[in-house]
Amino acid sequence: MADRVDRAASQGGGATFAGDVLEESLAHRLSTEIARYPLGAFASCVLVALAAYVLAVVVVPASPAAFDLWSGGGGRFSAAVAGLAALLCCGVLDRAAVQSFAPSDRALLRLVIALGLTAATLALLCVQRVLLARYLDDPTVTLGVALRNALTDPTRWIGAAAAGFVLAAAATPDRTAGRLARDLVGVRRRRVQVLTGVALLVPVGVALGCVAFVRTMPTAAPSSFTLGAPRLGIGDPLDTAALQSPVPYALVSLACTFVLALPLVFAWYGYAAERLERRLSPLYVGVLLGAATALSSFALTRVAYDHSGMTMSTGIGMGFALVGDVAAAVLAVRLRWLARGGLLPSAVLLATLSTAFYAFAWWPNAVRGRVITGEKAYAWALIGLAVVVAAQAAMWRRGAAGPASAPDPARSPAPPSAYQVVVKDLGMPGPPAAAPERPPQV
Repeated sequence: MADRVDRAASQGGGATFAGDVLEESLAHRLSTEIARYPLGAFASCVLVALAAYVLAVVVVPASPAAFDLWSGGGGRFSAAVAGLAALLCCGVLDRAAVQSFAPSDRALLRLVIALGLTAATLALLCVQRVLLARYLDDPTVTLGVALRNALTDPTRWIGAAAAGFVLAAAATPDRTAGRLARDLVGVRRRRVQVLTGVALLVPVGVALGCVAFVRTMPTAAPSSFTLGAPRLGIGDPLDTAALQSPVPYALVSLACTFVLALPLVFAWYGYAAERLERRLSPLYVGVLLGAATALSSFALTRVAYDHSGMTMSTGIGMGFALVGDVAAAVLAVRLRWLARGGLLPSAVLLATLSTAFYAFAWWPNAVRGRVITGEKAYAWALIGLAVVVAAQAAMWRRGAAGPASAPDPARSPAPPSAYQVVVKDLGMPGPPAAAPERPPQV
């Protein structure tokens, strides 16, 4: 150890303590293992965090207050820890690439930006809670009460913090985390703008069609809706007791669901999908991502229900809801490829799918109590749309993802020229090949 300290001091030109060498050695070993098994390290971090959530639920004595606290936050927590785990792995990989484990020059700026975005997200969640109380005509909930609930709910501020740190990564020059974060918020490309509009309009159209379909079924039996796990692993479903227009609450809920879904999309559809597509076809990647995100949310919610002795019901059934989530994930993976690595359309799609049907189904007397029938129609429509898209794009083939969706982080390709980008985007023919040089005439 003394030789290593002296050698490190002679190389660095200054005094180096044994603890510094040990810390550098551990950081180097950790970065080496994460670089060798990036998906395994990500999955291990997520599983450890989910186990900690389960332990916290089991340790807390069962009570109505504890049930309200833990039963609705499983989706938010699983999305948040996935984003934080991906950020950790990206940070270690980036530092290993430059062979430096010292904090970056912009670490303080990134922290300040992340804290500011976290506060903004918590404020948005408070506005959502106040609008829900107004929507339900509940005068007991004020802005102060909503703020206290947001600060005392660990799943809310952890979700807000994860969203803040993911968004703050876009302002840093990190090779992996910065690139994925900029793909998540980048809107300059025309292709991303068009696909984002499609991601907004398609769920709205499907939801309107399902509501119209249910209203044309006079023989359908009315059914009540029991709150269960959050749809798609993110967001909170609306309450059936609402009697007023849900538009203000639905719009703010869409914004909240989108922000809280950013860590999930960053982690699963960015960090994990890039690596999975090197081994699996896009269809299998979508199935795996949909099952992973949905099952983690369902499992955490189920633990909270079982610990409190409550019966959990997802209305349409857990199996059917899982298939609907997988269908949504397949569509999100396809959008990611069409956007050439852009993650914004996928995030907008998942957020809109979580909110669109509820916004129309809970309009006063929209479906006359047949919400579960509408949910089934909505899920079937998503499944059918996913089947059509997968068949049209041949997503079961490994080459269907395209080389642009799975870049090699160890080798950065040369950027194309401006002419090549325009030609590729507009579908124009490329420059003519140079004619062979003729031999001189004798």
